[in-house]
Amino acid sequence: MEFQSDRLGDYWECEIQSPGHEGVCATVMAGPEGPSGAQVAFFTGVLNDLDALVRRCNPALADGFSNWAGRPLADDWRRDLKFLGVMVPASANPDGDWDASFEMRRKPHVMFTVELRNGAPVNVLADG
Repeated sequence: MEFQSDRLGDYWECEIQSPGHEGVCATVMAGPEGPSGAQVAFFTGVLNDLDALVRRCNPALADGFSNWAGRPLADDWRRDLKFLGVMVPASANPDGDWDASFEMRRKPHVMFTVELRNGAPVNVLADG
């Protein structure tokens, strides 16, 4: 993990290289002391149940995908999207404010960042 401090505040960044999660990034909102045990559990929980994350991110994620792809997101979302990463909030509360990112597997390889407020999706940003 690498510590950063900038206009966003203090945070740690890392990239995971484990089977099934190659290239997954985490941004953990924490000071120089590092992530808390609750933040580690938050991130581990996301990785262990990506289907639950996609359910939480819908309908914003599905709407963003269909706007770019011109078709609905597949029932097996892994056919269409790759999980890129998550911003773990300082509170480590899944019912708080945080975001999750995905990328289209096929061109145009648009990246979607779903913004969650109070644990519910409120917006999806598309970067293509």
